[in-house]
Amino acid sequence: MLAAGITPASAVFVLERVCRTDGASWGAALDEPDATAVLKLGWRAGLESWAEQEIIAGIAASHPRLVLNQLVDERTPDAQLPYELPGLSEALSNHADDLASWMFDRAKTPEVARAEQVVGLALAGGVSEHQARSIASLLDVVDAETLVAVLELLRFVEIWPLQQPSLARSFLQRADQLGHNITRHVLEAIEGATRLRGVSWTNGVSDEVNHALTLATRAAEAEPEPRLAAIYAHRIESLHHEVKNIEDRYARDTEF
Repeated sequence: MLAAGITPASAVFVLERVCRTDGASWGAALDEPDATAVLKLGWRAGLESWAEQEIIAGIAASHPRLVLNQLVDERTPDAQLPYELPGLSEALSNHADDLASWMFDRAKTPEVARAEQVVGLALAGGVSEHQARSIASLLDVVDAETLVAVLELLRFVEIWPLQQPSLARSFLQRADQLGHNITRHVLEAIEGATRLRGVSWTNGVSDEVNHALTLATRAAEAEPEPRLAAIYAHRIESLHHEVKNIEDRYARDTEF
């Protein structure tokens, strides 16, 4: 079908017809060659319809590395990464070791920039404790270049140090073993990762800010590493300032 020049609309139609109403189960049942072919058809379709995203999540549940590699390596004109892939992070949550080992493998390849976006999609729901442990377990023997590259792969995973402070601590401990220059870089990256990438609010309240503030407060109270505790304390101050700004803007907007 791809060789015959199937249109995106026709590709969507085919995928919706074959998976019927349960794309996740259908995708999970595919063997690797068939899953590869379906993923390529998904690229032609655009990866935007509900059926396509369900199928990808299903394939990821059975073949996590295949999906991750396809998302990074596909280089056809259709291969524009979507803004989000609902269901992908949930499907990969049961494959923490696979995701971690894939990240360390990808840190050694030239496609790091696209891999960063894929990790952002894979961890759109945040970093779980199991995922944090899997990543941390591989840090002990990495060199400085790999440590920094893996840290960069988390660049699009919002507030991961606040979600999993133990992982931030593991990065810092390995950096300290490798030398002062690496430590400084790691601290800067962790500090940057504690910032919210975007903020929305309703009636003077932001759920994102309040959630981040809860996580930052919890992290600061429990953090034994002074440098990380200082980062979390600074983020708490910034988030309190953001809360006040939102309240002030709401007050101004509702003045009569």
